[in-house]
Amino acid sequence: MALPPAHDDPHEELRLTVSGLLKVTLQERELGSIWAQERRALTGEQARRIAHRTRQYYDRWVACLRRIYPERPDSELRVAADAAVRMVTTLTAQAGRRISAGEAELHEKMALAALSALAEPF
Repeated sequence: MALPPAHDDPHEELRLTVSGLLKVTLQERELGSIWAQERRALTGEQARRIAHRTRQYYDRWVACLRRIYPERPDSELRVAADAAVRMVTTLTAQAGRRISAGEAELHEKMALAALSALAEPF
């Protein structure tokens, strides 16, 4: 769960975060598919470590989104981050199928567009 270094421009940091997630998802599709299926089997200390790392990962997403959408509560930012991550990582469900550059770019644009919905009042 690599994240880019913090960036002065939160919009650029968000773009790099989504782009980095997409890159890792495409490079490690088989591993991601196994992760999605088998992580529920973890118990005890392993489960706690993974939960801690996952929380830290999402905390970075939320921190970046908070800089762009300071009026939004963290709970909404976390939901938005989770939705964007899931949108990109759905590519792991298609482990045997070739993903074109255009399809990958569309996933990235859609994730960023979904996150931009935070600018709209509910």
